[in-house]
Amino acid sequence: MQLASAVDVVARCIVRKDRTVRTRTLGKFVHGVIAVLPEVGNSLVIYRRDTHHRLVTSPAIRVLRDGESIYVETRNSIYHVVLSR
Repeated sequence: MQLASAVDVVARCIVRKDRTVRTRTLGKFVHGVIAVLPEVGNSLVIYRRDTHHRLVTSPAIRVLRDGESIYVETRNSIYHVVLSR
């Protein structure tokens, strides 16, 4: 779903499915903005404010919305995204 304007978010990887990969980023908070709400089949893209880079995930398998919180399950991880409107 396209948003009228970019929305500030705080995201965190809460589950890493691939145990062979180092989990340094597990639980780390990412502050940034999103232009499009995540949908099944599309990647979650967060434009990071601190480093001016993008965080791009693999395509979403499942997206659960609970008010201002969104849980995005990808092939590799599960992310918890909190919207700040």
